Amino acid sequence: MGESEGKRGSFEESEEKSVVDSLAPSNPESPLTSVPSDDGFPERYLKREEEDQSFLVCREAPNIKVAVQRGLSVSASSALKYDSGTIFLDGAAQGAPFLDSEKDIYNLDHHEGCVRLFTVSTCEQAYILLRKGLNLKESEWKVLANDPDLDTVLAIWLLLNHKRVENPDEGEILSNLVPLVRLQGLIDVHGMDLKEMSCLPAHIFEKTENRIEKLRERELSLKREGLWEEVDLLEYTLEVLREIDRMIYSPIHFTDFKIVDELARVKIGEKSIAVICRSELGIYEVEEHLKALHDKRLGIIVLERSEKAYTLRQVDLFLPINLQRIYSVLNLRDGAVTDTNRWGGSDIIGGSPRLSGTALQQHEIAAAIADVFQKPAATEILSRLAVACISTIACLIGGWTLTLFWSRPAEAFVAGFAAFSVICLLLFAQPYHRMYGVRSPVGRDWGFLFGLAVIGAALGGSWFPVAIETRGAIQEPLLTFFLALLLPFSAELLFRGVIHGLLSEKLSSQRASGRWFVSWPVIISSLFYAAVSFLYLIPRRSGLLAFPWLPALDDFTLLALSSVGLMLFGLACGMARERSESLAAPILFHWLAVGLVAIWLLS
Repeated sequence: MGESEGKRGSFEESEEKSVVDSLAPSNPESPLTSVPSDDGFPERYLKREEEDQSFLVCREAPNIKVAVQRGLSVSASSALKYDSGTIFLDGAAQGAPFLDSEKDIYNLDHHEGCVRLFTVSTCEQAYILLRKGLNLKESEWKVLANDPDLDTVLAIWLLLNHKRVENPDEGEILSNLVPLVRLQGLIDVHGMDLKEMSCLPAHIFEKTENRIEKLRERELSLKREGLWEEVDLLEYTLEVLREIDRMIYSPIHFTDFKIVDELARVKIGEKSIAVICRSELGIYEVEEHLKALHDKRLGIIVLERSEKAYTLRQVDLFLPINLQRIYSVLNLRDGAVTDTNRWGGSDIIGGSPRLSGTALQQHEIAAAIADVFQKPAATEILSRLAVACISTIACLIGGWTLTLFWSRPAEAFVAGFAAFSVICLLLFAQPYHRMYGVRSPVGRDWGFLFGLAVIGAALGGSWFPVAIETRGAIQEPLLTFFLALLLPFSAELLFRGVIHGLLSEKLSSQRASGRWFVSWPVIISSLFYAAVSFLYLIPRRSGLLAFPWLPALDDFTLLALSSVGLMLFGLACGMARERSESLAAPILFHWLAVGLVAIWLLS
């Protein structure tokens, strides 16, 4: 058998609540009504799809996923390599039953590597683990099974209902459950011979035996008709789970039941989570419900009110980052955002753009929250730096290559460099074009940085075409004017567009009207800008202006002033790009800087 590897608008709270309560959920395939079915039992179990894999979840234990895959069988050594929080049931892992509490990997079985006569069944093992304190409330769990016989389905039911099973005060529940688990366990291990070992009173024994027969009725019928191998195992498991509910519980147990469907869960920090969910309930009712499920782990709630409308609520006020930072990242990634239609609100409650809703999908919102809280791995930063290097080299090679086929090398280089810069920007900006500055500028405070850009340009920090590097008349004014526009334009596309965008996906940056600071994307993109200027533009004098208005300078002083000018200009353009959230601002700075110096040269 084969092995399977593990795998802005502002909000006032009262306004927000009225909007939330007036909107219904968007997905008609997922019932969200809290009204129970005709017999008083709500729909607690759901079948879901994720990454081409089907699994079951219980609304009361959304952190547990159950996969029932026909023929699944992994070796004991492979099982121990699965992700933490994996539970194998009844033969899904070959070999003896084991408990690895350090890794939180468990194999509940009574077939191989054990004396079957002395080993309790899978469902009994699950019951004992829960009553002995197995903590399924924290972290994520995955339950793997390969055949939904009653022993296995009872074990699945126990794990999904662990919060009710663990409570010994639930006398009615236990009085219905324990006989069922005990008798089925005896039958599964020993057959029909030792049923008296259940020690059940006759009337309870008969009632329990009838329940087992009813639960197994469809399984046996399908097997007799030769249809067992064709049945949808998850659908079958769902049916049996619901039938067990009706045997163990009564409708009174669900009078306060609320339906909140968790769509995604994101780890934020060491001990907290953000939950993205859907419900017809208001945000505060959802908060109460999720607190009961996740206790102190619950940090942030993202409630889907309709397909494009979400409410954000910070439950844990002691998180190191509040919602403002999340709004800024979402505004950069959301294509529906405009100057007056943005993610925003207070530090503890807010939501998606009010006019249009969001263009982001659930997984994109989850990824944005994760990126805010989780420090990026060194490999992620290094890989993006590598892509930035490759993009820069590609633009330079594109410019140099074109000089081989054009008699005017300066114009050829500019054309080639510009073409490849546009290609790179189009390639990388597809998912989140706003993050790469492909939008109109917002705010006004970025204009304060123009003075710094002029100083940097005066020290040689901006890119010029060769034709205006000397004072006097220009022989080809139209071509020179075109180059004076195209060269700065292409530089900003590459350095403040592509490179800055690649880094700002993982590193924090400024936002419009936010606090002032110099971000790592600005620093690194400025270093790239300076490096390319030194490596090519200064030696070839194809675009960088020296200092004709200053007295003659030695090479060292020229180098030092050029370094200062390039970094000042790069920092000014980078910060303007962040505070305007647009490439238009640094492009405008570069054009104006070129124009001011050109006016001086030609005067």
